[in-house]
Amino acid sequence: MNVNNSFFLEDAQNQLRYLDNVIENVKDGTSDKEKIGELFRAIHTLKGASDMMALTLIVGFLHKAEDLLDKLRTDEVVFSSDIGSIFVDLRDVLKTLIYLVKIETEPNSDIRNSMLSIDARIVNSLQNSVVPKKVEIATQKLKTILFVDDASMIRNLALKTAEAAGYNVIVAQDGYEGLEKLSSNEIDLIFSDINMPQMDGMEMVEQIRKNPKYEFLPIVMLTTEKKEELKKRGKELGVKAWLVKPFNKNKLLTVLEKLLG
Repeated sequence: MNVNNSFFLEDAQNQLRYLDNVIENVKDGTSDKEKIGELFRAIHTLKGASDMMALTLIVGFLHKAEDLLDKLRTDEVVFSSDIGSIFVDLRDVLKTLIYLVKIETEPNSDIRNSMLSIDARIVNSLQNSVVPKKVEIATQKLKTILFVDDASMIRNLALKTAEAAGYNVIVAQDGYEGLEKLSSNEIDLIFSDINMPQMDGMEMVEQIRKNPKYEFLPIVMLTTEKKEELKKRGKELGVKAWLVKPFNKNKLLTVLEKLLG
């Protein structure tokens, strides 16, 4: 046995003893960041020493364990008894691999199969326990906007603009339909034209404000009307903003951001 092998084996034995102590504290599936950090350092040190000795089999075996520990340290994977048992078995196989290095013998098929089994369990833990950030975002409730306008072109343009910005959009073509859509959906903000058949926008707002449930529901008028008396009436009814057509995407998005975030 050469000097380098001797130093490696001495250091490996020290790390294995340290690993034994750490695993005793985590094998039941309960752990904290400090213990997980200790486990990571022990695995990382053994991997580094094995890499220096060109022991590629051990390096590859410990690499996946490092990946799992990284996820455990950042809470992307939750520590459990199943994961604790993975590290117990990994330690036992690692002891055998270090011993085989000492006697200069290659691992047999049983050892290699054990390594493959542990690798598969690590991969399974990563796939089943990780909570991707994109999924978290996707499951958040979208803010819902109601657009009330008798012009289909305005409705479609407003719908596309708001949906592209990440909002849920419902449309109605007059005040009556607007009230129906409001009563059957959870609406966070209303954009409404004024001049519409059957029921105009201002009358719809008056009806909405009669219901205490909608006392503070943000309403924005999107209209060609510029009359000060209409703006004053809208303000009395709690209209939050008054956007004058022609339709401006940037102004609409600015209002959305300000009122809904």
